[in-house]
Amino acid sequence: NQIIKRIRNPNPLGTPLYHGSPYKKRPGSLYGDGVPHLMSDNQDMCNGAFRALNRNMGIASGPLTEVDISRLPPGTSPVTPFPFAVLLTRNPNNLTVPAYRFQIIPSIANDLLLVLEKFERGSDNKSGTPAYSYGTDRAAGPARTFSGLSALLSAQKTGLKCSVSNMDKAKVSYLTALYYWLVQYGGDPTFSGDVKVVARGTVSVMLTELRQAKIAELIDR
Repeated sequence: NQIIKRIRNPNPLGTPLYHGSPYKKRPGSLYGDGVPHLMSDNQDMCNGAFRALNRNMGIASGPLTEVDISRLPPGTSPVTPFPFAVLLTRNPNNLTVPAYRFQIIPSIANDLLLVLEKFERGSDNKSGTPAYSYGTDRAAGPARTFSGLSALLSAQKTGLKCSVSNMDKAKVSYLTALYYWLVQYGGDPTFSGDVKVVARGTVSVMLTELRQAKIAELIDR
């Protein structure tokens, strides 16, 4: 709630001197959201699942050994048994339980892998780059056919088009301001008159999709 600095806008057009292009716009904020921020929650869950997977694989790799040391001869160390080891024990009280008992730690690796895969897909959806868009071999459903994959890729590019459109708007604003700065201060007589900057980034993406669709249609014929 404090003003750090205040100056008059030196731009004769009165437009801002700063130009930005977020990956995804955030309503009511100058700053947008990037891919790391969009997938941060899913990334935390993936990291937690991976740590739990490492821990479970470690403790489930072998049994826990419980030794009744009262049944061991004096001077005997309850070391980890090895194959074909001969264990000398005593049983003065005629106990029915063995001197060595082993407990197998259950492995929940499959459950953790399902959690990891679920939140990986969530990260793909949040970032707007599904797995099938960068050539993964885990494509399923419609993505297993050429026409289905083409339809999914076309739908997936909607978010990319929005990002390119945001970048186009920033470039138009910047290049327009740069042109009028050159008109005012450049001293080059070729810079004169009004101009209208047109960004064609989104248009080029649409033209590429249209060309691919026409090629696919020609192949089908």
